[in-house]
Amino acid sequence: YANAPKEALQYKDKGNLTGFGFAPEGIENNEVIYELLTDWGWTDDVIDLDEWLEMYCNARYGGFPPKMKASWDLLRKSCFGTFTDHPRFKYQFRPGTGGATVHKSKEFYEAVKLFLACSNELDNSELYVFDAIELGVQYLGLRTDELLNKAQSTKTKNRFAFYEEAIELMKFMDKLLASHPNHKLENWVNL
Repeated sequence: YANAPKEALQYKDKGNLTGFGFAPEGIENNEVIYELLTDWGWTDDVIDLDEWLEMYCNARYGGFPPKMKASWDLLRKSCFGTFTDHPRFKYQFRPGTGGATVHKSKEFYEAVKLFLACSNELDNSELYVFDAIELGVQYLGLRTDELLNKAQSTKTKNRFAFYEEAIELMKFMDKLLASHPNHKLENWVNL
């Protein structure tokens, strides 16, 4: 995303290209990408992501502590370094129709931990709290997927403990999401 404006404007067959567009139909759940996309309109050069992310975090959260930088370095190597169209967890598929397509890696897990470790410094930022909820729920969803996979592959009575733990995690995820204005059902029903 950061390189696209320069690539497009310097493309040998660009013809009459003078602008760009994007379809923001997921804007409520990936603000960083849409902020980056809208910044394209103000440059004809590559965006330096290190500088841009620092400005983004300062503007969005009111700070950019070292653990936030480390978190974004890992997020760029993990979930923001790949693209999955309509990601789903395995538990969201009907049995036998597919597996998890959500990015899962040690880097992602560590990035979330580092992001959440900034809470003492950034807890006055409502937007930090909202993004922490989003990342935390993604993390818990991956853990839930692991538990359900264990439950399905275990042939002993122990599998029920995995199911129970997964259900408890999903209930907790539901509570977390209910504290986010974009995911609280009441906010949408009362429109």
